[in-house]
Amino acid sequence: MMLQESFFITLAVMYALLIPSAAAFMRAKAKKQMLLATIFKGMSTWIIICGALALSIGSPLSLFTILIVAGLAMGLAGDVSLSLPGHGLMSGMVFFALGHIGLVIAMVFVLGSAALITIPVFAVLLVFLVFLQRKLGVSPPPKLKKPVFAYTVIITCMLSLALTTPFYVFPTGLVLLFAGLIFTISDLALAVNSFPKKSETDTDEAEHNADATDAPATQPAASSTVFSLTCYFLGQSLFAVSVFFFG
Repeated sequence: MMLQESFFITLAVMYALLIPSAAAFMRAKAKKQMLLATIFKGMSTWIIICGALALSIGSPLSLFTILIVAGLAMGLAGDVSLSLPGHGLMSGMVFFALGHIGLVIAMVFVLGSAALITIPVFAVLLVFLVFLQRKLGVSPPPKLKKPVFAYTVIITCMLSLALTTPFYVFPTGLVLLFAGLIFTISDLALAVNSFPKKSETDTDEAEHNADATDAPATQPAASSTVFSLTCYFLGQSLFAVSVFFFG
């Protein structure tokens, strides 16, 4: 009983701190106050990491907890990288990819040998996500096509494991399912915002800009950015919550 009370108290505190911090980040980002935006985004991710650590108190430190916290920490590094000028998008993708790899290994640890069943799921999902990116108009510049595809492969691996987990660990596996699904939606929305499809008349200019920076050529709508970021923080926080059940 005390363990359940501790869980809900920790959860309430984490979200009570996370929601205003994330809102302050989105406000600062909308006003192009980049220093404040970087501070609040980093603070928001730190709150999630501290929530994961708090939820692991009272249990022996497990490999699952270490991998989840490491994945969240890579997300923090990615957050900071995305706010940097120049090639921030590329370095952010690298850190987030490393974070997803940590999440993948953590879920393989949960599933054990049953993780092999996700191979056909992965193949179907990869085709679907690549198709979906094209339908949504995701069009990265030539030098980023391979990195974006590699990142898509990694997040597809993460999603296939997350979708499979509840079939073997129910109902607690639903936490990982929703975490992985929401995180993937966030990444899809980010891809649409970062690599919008360009008309043929803009192609030459877009390629010139791509040689100079990894930043998107056009600014996404505010509502689209808020949706992507809300999904991002919710997905990250649910991975933190999973520590309580699998750590």
